[in-house]
Amino acid sequence: MKLRYIAIIAGLATMALSSCSGFLDKAPDTRVDLVSPADVKGLLLNAYTPYNYCIVGEFSSDNVLDLNAPRQGALRFSLQPYEETDREIFNFEDVKTGTGSDSPSEVWEGCFRAIAYCNAALERIGEIENGAYTMTDEEAIQLSASKGEALVSRAYHYFILAQIFCMPYRGPELSKTLQGLPYVTAPETTVLPQYTREDLATTYEKIEKDLVEGLPLINDALYEAPKYHFNKTAANAFAARFYLFTRDYAKAKKYADEALSVGDIQSLLPDIWAQEDFYYISDINRYYVSVERPGNFLLIGTYSQGWRRYLGYR
Repeated sequence: MKLRYIAIIAGLATMALSSCSGFLDKAPDTRVDLVSPADVKGLLLNAYTPYNYCIVGEFSSDNVLDLNAPRQGALRFSLQPYEETDREIFNFEDVKTGTGSDSPSEVWEGCFRAIAYCNAALERIGEIENGAYTMTDEEAIQLSASKGEALVSRAYHYFILAQIFCMPYRGPELSKTLQGLPYVTAPETTVLPQYTREDLATTYEKIEKDLVEGLPLINDALYEAPKYHFNKTAANAFAARFYLFTRDYAKAKKYADEALSVGDIQSLLPDIWAQEDFYYISDINRYYVSVERPGNFLLIGTYSQGWRRYLGYR
């Protein structure tokens, strides 16, 4: 009886192992294989950070006052910030207490995640250009546009990182003495690779290289909804801002003129309060982020708790 019992258990074990063998033979890899230009285009939907630097920028500016004490004539005041992170940002301290969507750490992670998608797309684009996939003429045009989007998006996210985590640009020579960023241009293939932060001049040179190479390749006609991608107008607007920050005013004007040439200047200005058919606050919100507004060049989805910070907190 005892031997028979053991044999039955062993048989069940054999059946269980044989049924799992197919699953266990597969490598634990959930990455998507990029084959065609259409796959690359689809991947680039993720090449935009869902986190924003609004709170970091606002709380570091003169737009925000410290309501730590009652003021004469004030209706109310608060002694506590929404999060301790807010106090740290306001006081220009290292942020150690928060990793939420509005924190510096999430801005850093979100930008580098978007950059990783750009790098994966650009690697496959290089392989396709070298003959790894036989393209039609239409696919070749689409691949070129995707390359432009990936390069401009990578430049954009490094530009954001430079504004938040580096000192202001001080020209090509003086910026060599300032700390820049690790400019990663290839997908990671090892666990926890180590990168070195370059000087700020080198960081800006690489941002400009990506921007100048990518902008002419962008083709709005290949997008179902161009304003959800780095379209031509948005890329020109970004280029204008980049050259404004580097004090190359001639190029800043050139790209600004390109961006503003899409319509009458008056139509590009904020016109929220000129609308008379809004009934709910939600009507205003929907119109503000609408693709129909000429002044909205690029729309990126984001998650933020910023509004809570202005409703009675310090």
